Amino acid sequence: MNHFRSLHTTVTVHGPDRPALRAEWARATTPAPARHTLHVRPPLPRAAHGAARTITTAQGPLPLIADGAHWALAGSTLAFQVDAHTSTLHLPDHPSAQETLAAHLAFTEAHRASGLLPLHAAILTRGAHTVALTGESGAGKSTAALRLLTSGWQLIAEDAAWLDPATRQTYGWDDGLRLHDTSLQRFAPHVNPAALPRDAHGKVILPVTTTAGPPLRTLMVLGAPAHLSAAERVQALWGATGVPLTTAARAAVTAALPGVLRHLQIRGATREDVVHPDFPHH
Repeated sequence: MNHFRSLHTTVTVHGPDRPALRAEWARATTPAPARHTLHVRPPLPRAAHGAARTITTAQGPLPLIADGAHWALAGSTLAFQVDAHTSTLHLPDHPSAQETLAAHLAFTEAHRASGLLPLHAAILTRGAHTVALTGESGAGKSTAALRLLTSGWQLIAEDAAWLDPATRQTYGWDDGLRLHDTSLQRFAPHVNPAALPRDAHGKVILPVTTTAGPPLRTLMVLGAPAHLSAAERVQALWGATGVPLTTAARAAVTAALPGVLRHLQIRGATREDVVHPDFPHH
């Protein structure tokens, strides 16, 4: 039996160690006591079959047989169940790409149940300010983040982070900012792309420069009007955090959102607003 901490969750691996899980999910811990325990156990004795619905995730679709607190990957021996304090993931010894994606979803639901919110946003910090940049695909988050980096900001996350609603502390979950060579040439010509790693699609990876900063104060929605209504602010936050799949995760997120909405400034912006000298006050 092996243990490791992943943010507010203690992960207990029953059976052989899972180095891939440890590498992916032990990136950050918190000084607070653990709020949740996730048990990773051997796979189910037989594959799950039944009426499945396709769940769309940021990484791709998954056919799941779900009933609220439990779900299983159709045609697989992978299954997951969760309540407020404990969750269990049955994981094959050598997971396929689809099973690896399902395991990622399971860890996400466990972290949601622990009280954290995932943020699909670029997170940057400078001085007393930490800001999140979100928006539809193609809105320009990566380019805006690059331009802020050249203005003295530090990168916490490109598109994947966790937010503790109680403290508004963010935890980055990315290796770096992925960019086309043309973006570097236009906005950061001093950067030598030959000295940087590349991802599987050939994009240059600018490494994350810090893992934490002051509490998150502002969520900027690129492409949205500067002044958002109360309903639009709620919609923007749900869009940045995603919709939980399980009952326990949904209850935890629903309880956390009102506090986040009270303390977090949420407004629309353009890419030019982001690089204004008075940003984020502009």
